[in-house]
Amino acid sequence: MRRFRPFLILFIAAAMLNVFIAWGCILWSPYTSHAAPSDQPTADGYPPTISGPYGQQGWWFAATGFGVWESVPFGARGAEGQFLYWRGSHTPAYYRGGWPMRALQSTVTFHDYRARWDLPRTEILRRGIQTSWFPAWLHVHQERRLPLVPLSAGFAINTLLYLALLATSRLVWLRVVERTPMGRS
Repeated sequence: MRRFRPFLILFIAAAMLNVFIAWGCILWSPYTSHAAPSDQPTADGYPPTISGPYGQQGWWFAATGFGVWESVPFGARGAEGQFLYWRGSHTPAYYRGGWPMRALQSTVTFHDYRARWDLPRTEILRRGIQTSWFPAWLHVHQERRLPLVPLSAGFAINTLLYLALLATSRLVWLRVVERTPMGRS
């Protein structure tokens, strides 16, 4: 049991590090690339739809940056069967964060316009925390969500990577301490 305790502590620290890195990416990493559907209408007068994060068809707009990803469906406005412009974002909107893999996700789905805390608890957890609620002095990116729901594969892989880094750091530290004059008894 005594040998297992350091491993357990390192594992918990790795999982916490995974969450903090994902949140840091969401809060401060800028979007460096954007993807949007084509503005060129098809035979029906509207742009072609594309597949979203889980295969949903729609007009998806995506933005990515270091450890951060967002995908939001938009609507299209038309007149007389012809596309005019993009109008407003819709749901579900997805926000993911983490490095090297996306480890946490926030999903915003439409529920009526009830106040934040009047939503079902599962919806509140799925949506995560709005970054606009953070104080201005933190200089976080607005209009994002701090995710609370883990993405299984990304969370597991990142946690194992951070566990390996922490375990290696611990071994190096123990060897350094062991070799110093104060470390020898």
